[in-house]
Amino acid sequence: MFRRIACLLALFGFSAVGHGAQPKEALLIANGKYAHFAGLGNPLPDAERLGGVLQKIGFRVKVVRNGSREDMLEAIKEFEERLRGTGAIAFFHYGGHGVQVGGKNYLLPADADIPDERRVAMRAVELDEVMGALEQSGAKANVVVIDACRDNPLPTTAARSATRGLSVVGAKPKNSIIIYAAESGSVAVDGLFTPILAAALEAKGRTITKAMQMVRSEVYARSNGQQTPGEYNQLFDDLFLWDGDGDELALEKIVIPTLTPAPLTKDETVLVEGGTLPDASELAGKSVKSFYMGRTEVSWLEWKKVRSWAGDHGYDIGAVGRGSGDEHPVTEVSWYDCVKWCNAWSEMGEL
Repeated sequence: MFRRIACLLALFGFSAVGHGAQPKEALLIANGKYAHFAGLGNPLPDAERLGGVLQKIGFRVKVVRNGSREDMLEAIKEFEERLRGTGAIAFFHYGGHGVQVGGKNYLLPADADIPDERRVAMRAVELDEVMGALEQSGAKANVVVIDACRDNPLPTTAARSATRGLSVVGAKPKNSIIIYAAESGSVAVDGLFTPILAAALEAKGRTITKAMQMVRSEVYARSNGQQTPGEYNQLFDDLFLWDGDGDELALEKIVIPTLTPAPLTKDETVLVEGGTLPDASELAGKSVKSFYMGRTEVSWLEWKKVRSWAGDHGYDIGAVGRGSGDEHPVTEVSWYDCVKWCNAWSEMGEL
C-alpha cells in the first residue's frame, strides 16, 4: 500500500501589464497534476512566483496550467503570433516532467498516456517545437528556461534508455540563451531552481548572464554540490530584462517551497513502511521517494473506497479491479490503473 505526496496546485491565468519602450512577451507552461505519472508539487507555485516577477519587470505573461498536448502546442503557436513583427524580448519557461529519447528532448503533457518511449514523439511535445516557433517569430532576443531535468518517469522496459536528464538542445533561435535547471545528463531537485531564478531576475540593472552566474552559485550551494544549472548562451549582446539601477537582492533570503526533497545522492534511497515519514534530519543527503510503502497489498475494500471517491471528483479510474473479499488484495489492475488510484488517493487523503 502506498501513497504519493499530494500536489497543491493553484489557478494562474493570463495577465498583462503596460509595456515600456521594449515590448516583452512571456509564456509559462506548468504541468504538475499528471494523470499517468507521479505528480509534481512545485511547477504551479513556481510559475506563479516567476510570472509575478516577469509582470513586475514589464512582461506580458500567459501561463498554461496542466496543459494537454493540444493546449501546449496551441499556446506555443499563439506565442509565436504574439511575437511576430514586434521586436519583443521572448521568455519561455517550462516546469514539469521532461524526457530525453534518441537524443531529443520532450516535454510531457499533463494528460499524456505514454506506456513506453516509442510513443513519446506522438504524445509529448518536442522542445524543438518551441525553438522553431521562436526562430520563426523574429523575436529580438530569446530566453528559454527548462525546469524539467528529472529522472525519466516512463515505465521501465527492456527498450528504455538509461539516459538521465535532458540533452543539450540542438536547434536554437538566433540571439538566444537556453537554460536548464540542471546540466546535461543530470537531474534536478524539484522546486529549487525556479524560485532562485525568479529572485535573481527581480533585481534591476542585471544582465541575464550575470543573473545566471548568481543562480548557478546559489543552486550549487543549496543542493550541496549535487545540482548545477546548465546554460547555452548565444546572445549577441548583453541582455537586460529589467533596465535601470537597483539594489542587489540577498538570495539567501529566498524561501524554498517545503515540498523540495533532500539533495540527491547516487546510491542512497529510503523506503518507508507504513506510518509516517522519519524526521527530516534522518533523511538528509538521501534520495527520498515521495510515496509511502505499506506492509500489505492494497485490499479490495481500500481500492473500492478510493475508486468511488475518484468517480465523484472527476478522476477517470474506471470500473477496474476485482477482489474475492474486502480484506483480500485487489486483483486485475494494470500499472496505469494503480497510478490513477494513487493520484486519486493523494487528493482524497486518509481512507
